[in-house]
Amino acid sequence: MDKHELRDAAAGSDEAAVREWLIRGTDSGSLVRQELASMLPAATLQLHPSHHVLDMCAAPGSKTTQLVESLDGGEGVVVANDFSALRCYTLVKRTSSLGLRAASLVVTNHAAQKMPRPPPTACSGDGIREEGRDRKGYDRIVCDVPCTGDGTTRKHPEVFHRWEPAPA
Repeated sequence: MDKHELRDAAAGSDEAAVREWLIRGTDSGSLVRQELASMLPAATLQLHPSHHVLDMCAAPGSKTTQLVESLDGGEGVVVANDFSALRCYTLVKRTSSLGLRAASLVVTNHAAQKMPRPPPTACSGDGIREEGRDRKGYDRIVCDVPCTGDGTTRKHPEVFHRWEPAPA
């Protein structure tokens, strides 16, 4: 169902009930809506519950939330980083819905190209604990750099006419 149909739904209709459910779920943090393309990175990583994952450009936090949920309460951790303090605020707000699972999350505000490695632990590169093995880095790294706006220009073509090149 198209979002425009939901917006125009008549009061008391099934569509209006779905719209209200979506709004309540989003406001409470129990529902996160995102594009299919944004779901793919976390879905294809094949995370193990003990993995250490670095999400380098993490805000606004939809992928980060997916990553933490994929750890399934294991001993792993997601380090969610964003260079912008304002975007980190958004990231913290978005991930606050994780509840106890947030114990597996660290949010940092750091230049990603100078991100330190995690402390050594007794894990192999695939995240499975083995005696005498030291972790050499993160098990998985997600770097979905700030978007180009493709989705916005696809959904709202009128925005494209206002676009102009500018320094990042």
